[in-house]
Amino acid sequence: MITRFARFLTRLDVQVAILCFHVAFGIFGIYNYFANYTLSTHLLVQQSQDREYVLERSGANSIEYFIKNIQQQLLILAKNESVSSIQVSAMEPILKNFVDNALSPVSGIARYNQSGKLIAIENRQRIKTGQNEDYSDYEFIQWSKDPENRSKIFISYPYVARAGASKGKIILVIATPCYNSNTYTGTLAVRFTLEEFQKTFLDPIITKEDSVFIVDGKGIVVTGNKALLNKNLFDYAKAQQWTGWQDFVKKFTLVIHSDEYKSSWSFKNPGQKTKEFLIASNRIDVTHAQRDLFLVVLIPADSINRSLDPLHWYGSFWLGASILFTISAGILFLSVQKLARGKIKQ
Repeated sequence: MITRFARFLTRLDVQVAILCFHVAFGIFGIYNYFANYTLSTHLLVQQSQDREYVLERSGANSIEYFIKNIQQQLLILAKNESVSSIQVSAMEPILKNFVDNALSPVSGIARYNQSGKLIAIENRQRIKTGQNEDYSDYEFIQWSKDPENRSKIFISYPYVARAGASKGKIILVIATPCYNSNTYTGTLAVRFTLEEFQKTFLDPIITKEDSVFIVDGKGIVVTGNKALLNKNLFDYAKAQQWTGWQDFVKKFTLVIHSDEYKSSWSFKNPGQKTKEFLIASNRIDVTHAQRDLFLVVLIPADSINRSLDPLHWYGSFWLGASILFTISAGILFLSVQKLARGKIKQ
């Protein structure tokens, strides 16, 4: 009898050891899931921010190089005797040569006289629509008349072109005043469509789910979502009552007063549900321009969460295994207790 009971205790020790192993495995599985999920989420968010920041800085550098290159060529052309004087027949070959050798996204160049009349326009299609018409209402025409803006450049807000091959399209211009013998003679402006500008500089740095903007120091959108063009994001966010718009205004203010910035917030895009976004921004460094520009990338948190799907499957395995082992451990424990009570009664 004693020998049989001793054997039973030995088997009981083994069963208890198995039970402890099951429980320990379950606890380890649960801990492993949450520890890996938390760490992986943090690392993935950080990597996404760093990746977008690197791409964004590259995009900002490309835009800076493009604008500075246009700036140099504009200032050289504006000082050319044939261009600075109002000799249309003499300046046309020079403007044609510039357009034919210009890289994308440049689509044309225009010369306005001192009153704002378009006296020459050149593009690759050689379309002269709008020539000899008055454009004195354009902001860059008014700006160029100020003597203090001599040898400076003007980067326009997007507007619908009324002349040339880009007529009817949304364009941007980079303009500079023209002087001949210290006398103001008008404005020279390089034109490019917003579509080509975004295709050249912005699309390569984002995924289909990301959003990219260029805003000025007042928060006005220069390129990006067409629904937001020329809108002040601060006023628009408040008027549309974006979710968390106060936080948006606060953080976006930091964006446009910093050379570089990384953060996150939730807000609502026009016509979309509220989303969580990561943000990275870079100042576009342009000297002698009339406004500061900033390149801003928004990364939807949803796209990052989808990157965690493989981890979810991994975690589900551990959680499932942990639950299974815990249940089996409980059943084993109850069976051992029942068996032990039966042996004791015997």
